Amino acid sequence: MTKTVRLAPTFAAMSNKRQQAGPAQKPAQKPAQKPAARRRFDDIPGAPVDQDDPLFFYGHARGRPFREFSQWTLSSFSVSKTRIAEITLADGPKAVEGLTEILSFGCAEQFMMFCKAVRFGDRDIQRRILDNPDPSKQKALGKRVSNFTKEGWDAVKSAVVEEGSYHKFQQNPLFKRVLLTTGDRLLVEAAPRDRIWGIGFGATNAPNRRAKWGQNRLGWALMHARALLRAEEEREEKRAEDEQADEDW
Repeated sequence: MTKTVRLAPTFAAMSNKRQQAGPAQKPAQKPAQKPAARRRFDDIPGAPVDQDDPLFFYGHARGRPFREFSQWTLSSFSVSKTRIAEITLADGPKAVEGLTEILSFGCAEQFMMFCKAVRFGDRDIQRRILDNPDPSKQKALGKRVSNFTKEGWDAVKSAVVEEGSYHKFQQNPLFKRVLLTTGDRLLVEAAPRDRIWGIGFGATNAPNRRAKWGQNRLGWALMHARALLRAEEEREEKRAEDEQADEDW
C-alpha cells in the first residue's frame, strides 16, 4: 500500500495560508500581528510526515508509552532571556524575570506558562512560576496571568511550545533519541479533553474519528523540533565526514 507523505508546516505558515484564502473583497479590520520569531534552517521548509502511521501519546505517568512527549514530564533545559523575548514578542530581555541571562526550567509546561506571563508583562506570575517545580501548579499560575487576551496568546503560543520542545529534546540526549526514533510518523497527542494541543480523542477511538480531530498543536510542535534536531545531526555528520576526508587527503 502506498504511504501518504506530506510536508508538515508550522502553525504560523498554516495560519497565513488560511488568511490568504479569505474573501479578497473583505477589508482587514487591523494589521496582522508580527509573527513570533522561529528557529529554522533555510533549507528545511518543513518536515516529511507519514500521515498513514500516526503515533499516539498522552500523559506523563511512569510506564506510559512515549511519556517523554508530555509537557509535564520532568526534563531540565535552559533558554536565554533574549530568545524568550523574541518568541513572546516582548520588549527585549529586560521584560523577562530572572537573575541571569540564561534561565533554567524543569519541564516544558513551566517554560510555556512562564512565556505566557512574559507575553502579558506579569512579572509576579513570572517569578512564581520560576519558583514552583510542580507542573500542575505552574499551569494553574498560568491561568492567573494579568491582562491576558486570547488574541495576544494565539499570536505566540505555537512558537513558544515549538521553542520549548526544541530545547527540551536538544538538551536531553535520551529524550532526543526517543523523538528521533519515531522517524517520519505523525505524532498525535491523544488527549480526550483537549482539542487545541491534542485531538480531543483517546488513542482507542482516534483512528475511527480522524475527520473530527482537533488541532494537535503539541504534536506538530514535536514534529517541528524533530525536523530541526535531525537536520542538526545531519549537518554534524557531514562536518565530521568532511574533516575525515581532509585528514585522509
